Amino acid sequence: MRRRFLIAWLTISSLQAANVEPSLPSWDDADRAAVKAGKWLPGSSLLTDEVPADEPPVEKQEPLPGPTPEELAVEQTPPTQIPDKYLGAYFNERPTSFLIDPQKLLTSQQYRDRLSFLEYHATDSSIDLFVYVFGMAQDIPGEVRAEELTERLYSSGRPAAVVYYFLGAPQRSVIYLSPSLTDTVSGAEQKRALQSSVIKSLEKADSVDQLEAFSVQMSIRLYWMERMLSGATVPEAVTSDHEAVKAVASPGMMERLNKNLPPRWWLPVSVILGTMLVAFGMNAWLRYRARYRFPDFEVEPRLGGSHAAGIGAVISFANASVPPALQREQVPDYLRRA
Repeated sequence: MRRRFLIAWLTISSLQAANVEPSLPSWDDADRAAVKAGKWLPGSSLLTDEVPADEPPVEKQEPLPGPTPEELAVEQTPPTQIPDKYLGAYFNERPTSFLIDPQKLLTSQQYRDRLSFLEYHATDSSIDLFVYVFGMAQDIPGEVRAEELTERLYSSGRPAAVVYYFLGAPQRSVIYLSPSLTDTVSGAEQKRALQSSVIKSLEKADSVDQLEAFSVQMSIRLYWMERMLSGATVPEAVTSDHEAVKAVASPGMMERLNKNLPPRWWLPVSVILGTMLVAFGMNAWLRYRARYRFPDFEVEPRLGGSHAAGIGAVISFANASVPPALQREQVPDYLRRA
């Protein structure tokens, strides 16, 4: 009953909205009696959540399961600890390579390029440069004593500079020197070397380019440390990086050939270069020794004499491309006043 009334009321409302004149619903005797007795108020079902008796019960839907607390606990920052499986490769023994990257943070090509530069530095300097590569946000474990580790692993052999480099965050880098260098190179000089290298690396945007710039600048600073070992005076700051790079090592032509060419090409290249030098020398010597000689010709007499006022003679030769000494035919030409 109530449902029929509600449907009729909704129908009337929709018809009024559509400007259609509705027909009024008819009342049952039972409904009219219930209204007069005050037992039923039309439209009262709209004001409550109770389901009418003649309506089928509505099944309550269970809420969908949400994420578990474990799923919500997502790690917001990358791990800062170096995995335990790499600690031995980093800190157990003196490395056999100048670039230590057991976590493979660099690609194979990037690793070879950076290692090639460090190896070149080792051939040109008496101070080796070892670079340990870590992640940008990684931390050295607390049980690792970097200074004691450097003293234990690098106390023998060639002097060495050990750099802990954080890829993508060069400002976190740290430098340690082997015991043979700490007595000669002051802490202030070590700090200047590190700061200069960090500044150069921050001029680059890419993390690998930063590592390259850092290594080059550190190699330059190690050159000045090497000068200090020999007793030379080192300026407080290197004013020109170009001069410093030039002073590090500027190998000659033959030295470059020896490094870049295989041994079987040394002799042929040397012979070719020697032949070219001899040819250039002979050409320059012949030009210097060249002498030009002009033949003597008798000038024909004019008006009974060899000279006259206002009259001159020009001696010319038939071929301008042949030296005068090889030409014997005279072509006379006279200049006269107009």
